[in-house]
Amino acid sequence: MHTKLNIRCSSRGVRCDEATLLLPLEREMYIRKESQIIVALALVALVAAAPVEEESPKIILSEYDQQPNGAYRYEFKTEDGISKSEEADVKEVLDADNKPQQVLVVRGQFSYPRLDGGVETISYVADENGYRAEGPSIPQPPAPARR
Repeated sequence: MHTKLNIRCSSRGVRCDEATLLLPLEREMYIRKESQIIVALALVALVAAAPVEEESPKIILSEYDQQPNGAYRYEFKTEDGISKSEEADVKEVLDADNKPQQVLVVRGQFSYPRLDGGVETISYVADENGYRAEGPSIPQPPAPARR
């Protein structure tokens, strides 16, 4: 058996009630209740500390135009400053065997706000020569050395 001592504090001092004996089953229930309270408080603390999810920015412009030959043009902008525009045209080029092939030439740009308050804009082209991007954050190859 275990003993539970009821102690109360008041403005008149500390008062100790008579001790009560706890049977093993009562003791287990007492510990279980305390554990439930601790778990509940931990869950409340966890929920209170969880980050609040922000709403996704609203789209303020969205246009898309598809042509029967495969060419297209689209543009979108969001209220938080993100934007993208792209257009693609079909072009005929000669392959390695000098046979004409249709390729899609894509040109576009996208912009987004940087953490420092500025706006980052990247322009790009994708064609038979590959993908090429330009912008302030895109590394550039070093200039050839002059003799």
